[in-house]
Amino acid sequence: GRFPDQYFRLVFAAINGFLHLPDRTQQLQALAAVRRVLHPDGLLILDIFHPTPAILGTMDDRLTRDGSWQLPGDERLDRFTHRHIFPAEQRVRTTHYYDHVGPAGAVHRTIADYDLRYVHRFELETLLDLAGFAIEGIYGSYALDPLDDDSAPMIFVAHRRMP
Repeated sequence: GRFPDQYFRLVFAAINGFLHLPDRTQQLQALAAVRRVLHPDGLLILDIFHPTPAILGTMDDRLTRDGSWQLPGDERLDRFTHRHIFPAEQRVRTTHYYDHVGPAGAVHRTIADYDLRYVHRFELETLLDLAGFAIEGIYGSYALDPLDDDSAPMIFVAHRRMP
């Protein structure tokens, strides 16, 4: 309600942002809200990961070290990530561990976690259709290669379907 109808020419939900919506109902509500504020000539772009069995398998129950960053004063920040897949709920629980290592070697750990509700290609096509969108393209890379079994991202480009 804060923006007038048909206000934006581009809505871009990047890097899995759309997947932070916890269920199909909220995902559909968000798409309907986007459609309301999207200009008739505007585009919606959704950039989400492609939840293939191979990609989900590389995520599940693994602890990875994402990086280490040197901080001022001879301190360091290390980040580790653990993900757990809940296939029946199409959900990924991600936990980040941030280890702040002081100059004397003392470690202070901060933990942050979140869930993503992943969607498969045809489910998202249906959600877009139900929300009043027409799909212009579905891509499997940022170079706009076709989506295939080995694609890591799924990029959907859609516009408002006219009545």
